[in-house]
Amino acid sequence: MYLLDTNTASYLCKKNHPLHEKVRARTILYPAPEVCITAITEAELRFGLEWKPVAKAVRATVLAFLATVRILPFDSNAAAAYATLRTKLNAKGINLGAFDLLIAAQAYALNATLVSHDEGFARIKANLHVEDWTQA
Repeated sequence: MYLLDTNTASYLCKKNHPLHEKVRARTILYPAPEVCITAITEAELRFGLEWKPVAKAVRATVLAFLATVRILPFDSNAAAAYATLRTKLNAKGINLGAFDLLIAAQAYALNATLVSHDEGFARIKANLHVEDWTQA
């Protein structure tokens, strides 16, 4: 299973973004149910639509993406994984943004590969499978 981080999902929704084609090419290699997002990413995408006036140009694409992608709820298993992962990272002096840590915890709970272009996740690779589909 591949859990797309918000930046990766964003690249899929922005057809004129320079990284769109690289991410799309990787996404179509896998059956649709294997590529998913967390409800945290959905919240961030929806916030982007509300917050940024320029996002209105991609509103239809984002909503179509959300209507077709598998969205996983943040559940009790993810909450337990969050506690475990945050404890491990705190012990190593590693801090992540709140939403990034929640998304990472969900991937950790599912033993899924987190797909992200965010360099912050590279600091926690020992605890999580991370891939960057923007790379060749």
